[in-house]
Amino acid sequence: MPVGPREKRDFKVAFISAGSALIGALVGALVSILAVTLQLDADRDQEARERRAVAYADFLEAANTYRNEAVHAKERIAASRQIKLTLNEPALRTYLTSRAHYQASLVQVFVYGSDEAWRRAVLVGQTLPPATGVIESPNVDPAAFSQAYQGFLLVFCAEALATPRSTCTR
Repeated sequence: MPVGPREKRDFKVAFISAGSALIGALVGALVSILAVTLQLDADRDQEARERRAVAYADFLEAANTYRNEAVHAKERIAASRQIKLTLNEPALRTYLTSRAHYQASLVQVFVYGSDEAWRRAVLVGQTLPPATGVIESPNVDPAAFSQAYQGFLLVFCAEALATPRSTCTR
């Protein structure tokens, strides 16, 4: 049976309708994939910012505590007039505890922080007694520590705050 002009027109309309529906479904799927990808990226960025905030805050607290305990340990060593004290000495125990916490927080900055945060953390560490190795009379340069600490705060401000401030400059 031959196909007439009416059937040809109906076939074209059906073909155009099906093609339009297929293109619409494809565009909708692509938009959905893009939206999900953008949301996943935003979630990943937020999670990284939250991890950095915890790591950076812990590092700053640990560095400050380690600095303070180093000063106290040095005073205790000087007051004892002995080169070596036992590790049971309370001043040395708290010093060693703060030293271990500082080292652990430094590792967290390495794991979760940016290259700039790691660089700044190393600068802070250079102003403190070595966090590993033999325990000696700890020396701390307060001015150098303060400057390095402030430098790390700038990284914290720029990278870890929920809403970075315009005053965060490196």
